[in-house]
Amino acid sequence: MATKPTSKPAPTPIKTAKPAAPVAAKPAAPVATKPAAPVAAKPAAPPVAAKPAAPVAAKPTAPAAKATASVAHKPTQEEIAARAFAIYQSEGGNEQENWLRAERELIARGSR
Repeated sequence: MATKPTSKPAPTPIKTAKPAAPVAAKPAAPVATKPAAPVAAKPAAPPVAAKPAAPVAAKPTAPAAKATASVAHKPTQEEIAARAFAIYQSEGGNEQENWLRAERELIARGSR
């Protein structure tokens, strides 16, 4: 017996949904509202008067000799370097630490 060639059925086209038609929004029904009550303005605060400045009494100035005694001596870089080098020669140590120590010592000596 002879067989008949089978043919495939044609593919079914895919149906896509139609885009929805834009729906016109219905205007909202008017809502009855009460008119707003007028708001009373607050009265302005009265201006604040500035207080007169209190008199400042002049402080008596210290004598010049006393003022110069309390001023710390600021060592120069050459003085600090010489002291830091002396510390290094006698004890060794770190360059920065020796510098800071020398500076502290010289300032302390100057304030005596």
